[in-house]
Amino acid sequence: MLTKDDQAVWTIALAENFKRNSNASLPVEGDIVLYKAEMAENQPITLKIEK
Repeated sequence: MLTKDDQAVWTIALAENFKRNSNASLPVEGDIVLYKAEMAENQPITLKIEK
């Protein structure tokens, strides 16, 4: 969770396609998703991992 003035602003989540490799030297695969931390319905922002 990212906050501003002790209030939640964004929630960070791993997308369903996110895969962590057991070998730490290999890069991770998949996306990270940001959601605005508000009660209203909102569209997530997907962050792509570049290789």
